[in-house]
Amino acid sequence: MLAQIKSYFQEINLIRKTPNANETTYRTPLENLVNIIWGKNFTVRQEASSETGIPDFTIWNKSAHIIGCIECKKPDFDLNHVLEHKKSKEYEQLCKYFTWAKVILFTNYFSFYLLEWNNEEKDINVLDKVLYRDVKNLLCDDILRLLNLFVQARPMPVKNRDSLIRMLADKTKYLRDMILDELENSESYLAKSEIQTLFSKTLYRDLDKQDFADAFAQIITFSQIFCRLTKHTDISRQDFANIPAFIPILKEILGKFNLEEMSRGILYLIDSIIDTVNIYDEAIFFPQGKSYKDDHDIEDPFIYLYEQFLKEFNPQARNARGVFYTPIQIVRYLIKSTDEILKTRLSSAKGIIDNNIHILDFATGTGTFLLSAIEYAYKELIEQENKGMWKTLVQDFILKNLYGFEYLIVPYILAHFRIYEYLKDCDYKYQNKERLKLYLTNTLDQSEPEKFPLFTEFNDEADAAQKVKTSTPILVVMGNPPYNSKSDPMNSKKWIQDELKIYQEDGDKKLTGTEKQKLNDDYIKFLRFAQWKIDTQEKGLVSVIVNNSFLDGVSHRLMRKSLMESFDEIYIFNLHGNGNKGEKTLDGEIDANVFPIQSAGVCMLLLVKTGKKSNPYQGVYYQELFAPKREAKLSYLNELSWQTDLDSNRWIKLEDTPQWHWFIPRAAQNKYWDEFRGLAEIFSVYNSGIETGKDELIIHFSEKELHKALEAIKTQSPEEIAKLYYLKESQSKTEQLMRAKKEVENNQGNITSIHYRPFDFRKIYYAKKSGGITRRPVYDTMRHLIDNDNIGLMFVRYVVADIPFEHILISSNIIDKNFTAYQTYFAPLYCYDKQKELELSEDDKNPNWTDDFKKFLEAYHTKTPEDILSYIYAILYAPSYREKYADDLSYDYPRIPFTTDKKQFDDLFALGQKLIDLHLMKAPPSSKPSFPIEGDRRITCIEYRDNKIYINQDQYFDHISPDVWNYTIGGYQVLHKWISSRKDRILDFSDIQHVQQVAELLKETISIQKEIDKYKSVWDE
Repeated sequence: MLAQIKSYFQEINLIRKTPNANETTYRTPLENLVNIIWGKNFTVRQEASSETGIPDFTIWNKSAHIIGCIECKKPDFDLNHVLEHKKSKEYEQLCKYFTWAKVILFTNYFSFYLLEWNNEEKDINVLDKVLYRDVKNLLCDDILRLLNLFVQARPMPVKNRDSLIRMLADKTKYLRDMILDELENSESYLAKSEIQTLFSKTLYRDLDKQDFADAFAQIITFSQIFCRLTKHTDISRQDFANIPAFIPILKEILGKFNLEEMSRGILYLIDSIIDTVNIYDEAIFFPQGKSYKDDHDIEDPFIYLYEQFLKEFNPQARNARGVFYTPIQIVRYLIKSTDEILKTRLSSAKGIIDNNIHILDFATGTGTFLLSAIEYAYKELIEQENKGMWKTLVQDFILKNLYGFEYLIVPYILAHFRIYEYLKDCDYKYQNKERLKLYLTNTLDQSEPEKFPLFTEFNDEADAAQKVKTSTPILVVMGNPPYNSKSDPMNSKKWIQDELKIYQEDGDKKLTGTEKQKLNDDYIKFLRFAQWKIDTQEKGLVSVIVNNSFLDGVSHRLMRKSLMESFDEIYIFNLHGNGNKGEKTLDGEIDANVFPIQSAGVCMLLLVKTGKKSNPYQGVYYQELFAPKREAKLSYLNELSWQTDLDSNRWIKLEDTPQWHWFIPRAAQNKYWDEFRGLAEIFSVYNSGIETGKDELIIHFSEKELHKALEAIKTQSPEEIAKLYYLKESQSKTEQLMRAKKEVENNQGNITSIHYRPFDFRKIYYAKKSGGITRRPVYDTMRHLIDNDNIGLMFVRYVVADIPFEHILISSNIIDKNFTAYQTYFAPLYCYDKQKELELSEDDKNPNWTDDFKKFLEAYHTKTPEDILSYIYAILYAPSYREKYADDLSYDYPRIPFTTDKKQFDDLFALGQKLIDLHLMKAPPSSKPSFPIEGDRRITCIEYRDNKIYINQDQYFDHISPDVWNYTIGGYQVLHKWISSRKDRILDFSDIQHVQQVAELLKETISIQKEIDKYKSVWDE
């Protein structure tokens, strides 16, 4: 062997002297050398020289598993330099190769480094190295030792499921990137093929290259691992053409896909994925002696694999699309309840296994609801000693009357495989062309898909799905739809948008634009589809778990009314769990969610349409569950169902409230709703505050800092601006910044003051055009404040968290949308009919009252608009008013009682005027806290003790009582919020005076509030 090594170096040196020699010229001698040394036990494959992103050689053992790779550089290339500079592209490339290789031989054809990956330190270790000196000092023994050490490496071990999933996710990411690169090459096989066009013009309308590459990479990976899980034997590239016939469109897509036409880089990664899939120990998914049927409800291997894969591969997509496994306890509760309601309310004696019943899972996901329905049917037959009917039940019911719709292709494939495995373990194998009627389709899109002559199975699947949507008599709609308040474009097609109008308009009752946006959540669209589908039948049932925001949302009132008109029995099991609301158990602990989400609570919903003209059980029924642990909630649901809860009197019948139709227990106070006037009924013009989308850039503490930002906007690129001012970079943000740049350069905005947070006034560059420097300027409302003598009332529509109602303030400046912890509205006292650029007269200035309120005032006290506003302000600051109507204030605009007692009215508006003058900071305080200690005035901490607010170790504001320090407006502790937002800044003279003044006005506010409360008879019963 030593002679061969010497001969290798002689050949390399000769090539080195050859003109035009390049890196690849040296490959053949190296390949010949390692083949001689390693022999027939290993396969050395030289990868195409034109490919980037893959190693130069791959080494396989006799079992066809990758054990390592060789990465070559030009002679004289400094290998050690790469290993020392971990931010170099060469080092990053080596790290990437460890995704699929156990060891890497890193060489410049003269020196050799044997490398391995250090998992603990996420770094590269040097196992061995041989550094070339010259021909006379060849270390042939060392090179032989190093090469033998290389092939002693075993294939990349897969010790557990998480390791396997991480490896697959990493490789799939690289595969996605290579697919995307190939799509960019218009001459490549993939770019010319019909596959992307098929996806983008049928199911995935307007699918871009990035999304297609993402989806197609996942299809390749999961088609292979699912084949491995179901075949229980090693797989190969040939399995792309051997996809099971029970998923015909996947078989068709991959069958028409010529792998050999793909780039070597893509083929390399596919081989690496197959290698990883073949290496893992099957026992990590299927414990010895356990079948899928017996073990899947403990921890389903398919589900675990997919959820954890997405978590590693693309966690943002997982969250946005709601890809979370529905806990089996919830699914079983709903399946059993469905069976019970079918038997007792819908006249189906056989319940869920009736061959005349058609059941649709409208958001199948990974197939949990369909699988649980099949499992329930199987157990029913076993308990009834009717196992002999199983084959007939599968053929006549499961494969004929169970339907599923799923939009994402990997969950769709997964659902097919799961149900196949379960039926196989229950001794049923698909015959001929049998398949589950689970279709790849968009539930919310009723438009006809485009047809492709070469893809007959795809066309047939689209036609079958369309038939189920439009004409199949579905009796039961079940499932767990996605929750996404922003809603994917795929779920915003014209058909569903038109159908949503029933939730937005009812005669002369119409939702506002903002309210309509609240109905844009995907789960609402799916519920509307289910309602629409059952509306076409004489009777039916919707059995789902959904976001619970529609139960008491103000914007959902017409939705609730519509559901009550379609269904005569509605059962709501509220599981709560909304972390954003701060929901708590009776013991004061944070309430847990049954899903790994915090932004939304959930409920189980059973909507029953009996078809009976007179139903003694008609009504809305409710129960709820709080618990500090997810497991406690799920454990409670075990063995329960609609019927057991009915027998135990857990369902409470709700009284309907004609204005709101609440789906939760809510005791509205009649006087408040019948006699008081809402702010939306008083003010003609109001809107939420402005929204910049880039506060860090255009809102500043001083005009000097703002000018600096404006100069940056003029002179730097959007990308540089985003980095400088810590803005989240995105395509839409870049476009906004481009528009902002033009506005600043053309002086289309003005520097003005903004009331940013309670008593926190800042400087803003404000432009009236939407989507530029000010994303949402709300100019039609704010123009009445800008350069006009005016004030306005700030308020919120509702308060849903564990915060009392305290979201009221006055201002003479434009305000921020997030002035309080909730969306903050602003109503100017006066409206100016003409634009501010024109000369104004008193005739152009009109009170901002609705016509109805003007009529009300005609028969009331003759008072100025300022007096009326002062009276309203006093009411809204009354502690007993806030406490008494806390529940009512939590879900709509505040409502104001108007007393007919002139003295009470006069006294209240006088107190309100005092408050307004205080809060506009017109009345300087008679006394103020002290700031007694000299120092640098830098805010390094915010600490309250001994009636002092410390801003650093030495300096403090003194004589601040606890009730002043703790005083909150809009969910913000006023003094703490103002000081903490200036952390690390130095307070100047005016800043210190401002804090002193705010502290004193809060003290006086508390005193005036006590005076206002003496008139509580005005709002009390």
